[in-house]
Amino acid sequence: MGVILVFFLPTLLSSRAEVSTAVNFKFPPGSVVDLVSEYEVIPNDGLDDTARIQKALNDYADQNRILYLKNGVYDISDTLTFAGEQRFNTLQGQSEAKTIIRLRDRSPLFAPQVGERKPLLNIPHRGSADRFQNGIYDLTFDVGSDNPMADGLWFISNNQGGLRNVTITSGDQEGVGLSLGAGLNGPMLAKAITIEGFDVGIRTGNAVNSQTFEDIHLKNQGSAGIYNVQQVINIRKLVSEQQLPIPALINGDDPASAPHWFGLATIIDSTLKYTGENFAPYAIAAVGNAYGRNVAIKGYNNAAFMDYANFRQGLVDHELLPLRGVGITEWTKSYREDSRTDLTNRLFDNGIDTSLSLPAQDTPDVPWDKLSRWLNVADFAVGDGQSDDTAAFQAAINSMQPGGKNEGKTTLYIPGGVKFRLKGVVEISGPVRRIIGLAGRVQGTINGVTTGGFRIVDSGSKDAPLVRFERISGFGSNFLLEHQSKRKLAVVNTAGVKIDSNGRGNLYLEDVVASFASFNNAKQRIWARQFNTEGRGTKITNQGAKLWIFGLKTERFGTVVETSSGGFTEAIGGFIYRVAKTAEDNAPMFAINNAQATFAGIAEMDATPAADRNYSTIMSETRNKTVKVGKRENFPTGRHNGSRVIYLYVGATQKVPTNSDKAVEKL
Repeated sequence: MGVILVFFLPTLLSSRAEVSTAVNFKFPPGSVVDLVSEYEVIPNDGLDDTARIQKALNDYADQNRILYLKNGVYDISDTLTFAGEQRFNTLQGQSEAKTIIRLRDRSPLFAPQVGERKPLLNIPHRGSADRFQNGIYDLTFDVGSDNPMADGLWFISNNQGGLRNVTITSGDQEGVGLSLGAGLNGPMLAKAITIEGFDVGIRTGNAVNSQTFEDIHLKNQGSAGIYNVQQVINIRKLVSEQQLPIPALINGDDPASAPHWFGLATIIDSTLKYTGENFAPYAIAAVGNAYGRNVAIKGYNNAAFMDYANFRQGLVDHELLPLRGVGITEWTKSYREDSRTDLTNRLFDNGIDTSLSLPAQDTPDVPWDKLSRWLNVADFAVGDGQSDDTAAFQAAINSMQPGGKNEGKTTLYIPGGVKFRLKGVVEISGPVRRIIGLAGRVQGTINGVTTGGFRIVDSGSKDAPLVRFERISGFGSNFLLEHQSKRKLAVVNTAGVKIDSNGRGNLYLEDVVASFASFNNAKQRIWARQFNTEGRGTKITNQGAKLWIFGLKTERFGTVVETSSGGFTEAIGGFIYRVAKTAEDNAPMFAINNAQATFAGIAEMDATPAADRNYSTIMSETRNKTVKVGKRENFPTGRHNGSRVIYLYVGATQKVPTNSDKAVEKL
């Protein structure tokens, strides 16, 4: 498809700095590890807190506990490091704006004579993709000034985890604010992040496992807002404000180096601004692959500088993507082919010209309840990992109903360090609006069969209009989550779940690991971001619903998404990692059966030279009774060992009718 430039775009997106960070996250006594009371880490006293914070990180390494810092400034003089196997660790602040970990100015351990860069906080690289469920939430990290060898965070999480409501600042334009480039990092979600200063705001790298970014504000970097080599990154709602004439995004910058070819950067719904004098040359620089849509650009002469791998004959060395109007509406870029090559795939000639562009909605939240409205499920359940706690969970929910013993309580929490076994299904109804795991686990699978879990239903008795289900871990033993309601359901920061949705209420999935997901109601709308499915077989089934996915990641064989019964599916940004190939697996990567679907910025990966773990069939599409198949040779090479990239696949003859969207909004 070459390049399409927009002449009319929505108003520039507002900066994340304008978003309120006034929420005070308080937790019931004993439910989290309070570093102030348990380790005498006292804020605002001017003393060095490094040793005490590090002792807490050591003592609770890998133990599924939340380490909690109250509002205040905590001074450190050396790097804080996640200990043990560096997994199942959460560092939680009371509020992003007021909970600050600060490196003292001119700290000797971050001086030039140290000879190597060091971060304020480090999750070390161990060479394996098993740093599961690490999280940093609601904190500010201040690198201070005159610390030239200091980076902000070196962070790793796998499958589920990431950062939310985090600010990283530096008084110097040195180093990296958020470094995600070490190890087999991801999939993970970085959401609601502000980074100011540093040479590079966010650094990504390595070939697996993808990283998703949303609501990112980058300001006043030295050489790049985001710098990517080789990784699959998905970016939405980025606001880049640069005083120096630098790119907001660099996706590989060495045309002679293979790792710089193979990255895939997807960027949508973003604003890239240069605020200095005159005009900067270009907003995006790319040797690697790219997909862009709805990107507003201001203060740059060109939208992008497109460089190409230098091994091809007859290919231009580089070219500019001019800025005509105010930004990019839809753009594809390959490291192998210049802009004369159409990178759009389709199996049928008739259809729409662009992606579906389903309207996106942010994941909603409910008010953070006063502690008097919290109920501990451990007051009812055994929590030994063996006994059936289904009836106990149900009793807790029932007690929160009108007339119940705990009427008025609306948050049910699952304490950390405890495993609860569910052999049956707990029905969620009434005023309960938040079910939150404070790093506790729910196990719903026995002998490979998932029967235990939760069902969202309507009772008509003061039902909360939105249920927020978050930080629940079914790691090692999936649990069932059934949506049978007309109410909205948000599932956030949750791992090890099998989703079966027959309700018509809006469903929001954010930073979720699922074995399988089935959406079966034509009246339902689903928004999924950083959605990782790892079941064996068809992973996501959309039977008539409207499904929007941003940041898709999968493992193992089988069809990734099957859309049928007139459903709509749009997937933007994704990493397909089959891991192993079996003789019986001939399923297509994606299947469209008398439905509408588009896929953009999707990359597969096979690290073996034989490339025998890639899909032989990328797409299967059926219209009426006509079936067409897109084999891998019909799709462009874009990554290691001949792995394919779907820059844009259009398998749709219509977009969602406007009146259909309005009907969904009323639910």
